[in-house]
Amino acid sequence: MSRHPLLPEVTIALAVKLIVILAAALFVFSPKQRPRIDAASMQERLIGAPTANPQPRSILQ
Repeated sequence: MSRHPLLPEVTIALAVKLIVILAAALFVFSPKQRPRIDAASMQERLIGAPTANPQPRSILQ
């Protein structure tokens, strides 16, 4: 059986793509790059930042 003439080029292209995907996973999508999600951060995102001195508001003012 003869080897296909494109086999080395396809192998190199796949290896380069795999290296690029792994590099992106390490440098762009690493755990250090992800935001920390907890109850306080979700409350701030959904409700807003907590006020330092909350005072009840009246509807008559």
